[in-house]
Amino acid sequence: MKKPLRTSVLILLFICFIAIGCMEQQEESKDNLPAKENTAQIFAYDLNNPKDKVLLYEKLQSDVTEKKTYVFTETRVFGVRPDKTESLNEFGKELFRYSSCEIKIKRVLEDGNIEGKSKIARIYQDPVTNKYIEKIKNPYHLDTLSLPIYISKPNGGIMTPNGPVTGFTMQIESTAIGKPLNFVITELEEQFCLTRHSFTKWYSKKNNSWRTRMGMDTYYFDKKYMMDRSFSYIPSIHTKMSQDNWIPQLNLANARGHMTYTSIVRRYFSKDKMPKDFVSIIETQEPNFFDAIISWN
Repeated sequence: MKKPLRTSVLILLFICFIAIGCMEQQEESKDNLPAKENTAQIFAYDLNNPKDKVLLYEKLQSDVTEKKTYVFTETRVFGVRPDKTESLNEFGKELFRYSSCEIKIKRVLEDGNIEGKSKIARIYQDPVTNKYIEKIKNPYHLDTLSLPIYISKPNGGIMTPNGPVTGFTMQIESTAIGKPLNFVITELEEQFCLTRHSFTKWYSKKNNSWRTRMGMDTYYFDKKYMMDRSFSYIPSIHTKMSQDNWIPQLNLANARGHMTYTSIVRRYFSKDKMPKDFVSIIETQEPNFFDAIISWN
């Protein structure tokens, strides 16, 4: 009986030695594993710093080193009549489209504020053919609607941590004026999504009435631009939506409803990147529009 017992003890000790060896080998393997990388992102912009928020947002608008930026926007405009629900054709209509180009220059001032100057040209389009037009049939009254080419004079302002400072002479109120810049930024896989909204009302002397607008801008941009503030411009996929009163030309001032706008915005650094027919039509009205130097004076 003693011999089998001795054999069993030896086998048990052998198994224990093997187990201890395996554990030591596993511990050694753990020590040889590469250290896990720190995946925490270090942002170049402090989103709790109002000046950093302004700088980030303004770089999404255009280059901030005085480089001329051509902001080209294509917009579709719809009419919504909640009092006309008996027919979907009456409830909602695409009214017209338009394309516009806002030429911008920006610079960073010594106090960190951003000064900008710009001028804009806009021309309207038929919602069916997409051709550029100056007159269209009013889809509600079927009378002729005049939508002439619009070209503004240069204007400007300064963006500060407490909102823009402009030369507005009209009566105007906005959630974007006189208040810190407010936006929501969401981290995605390889991008950030930044959204900003505003509510605005202003008094139109021409129509002797208040007008209102709700606007929403959305920007998708690569993460690398949040990690390096040396970029003077941040390219993005930029879309806009807004809701507005009826324009006076529609003769719908007393009708229930509103207009809804949806836009896609592109930014270029040469007029040659924009549609040639758009450039040609604007230059027939103002030959030097795209090439003129915008002065800070």
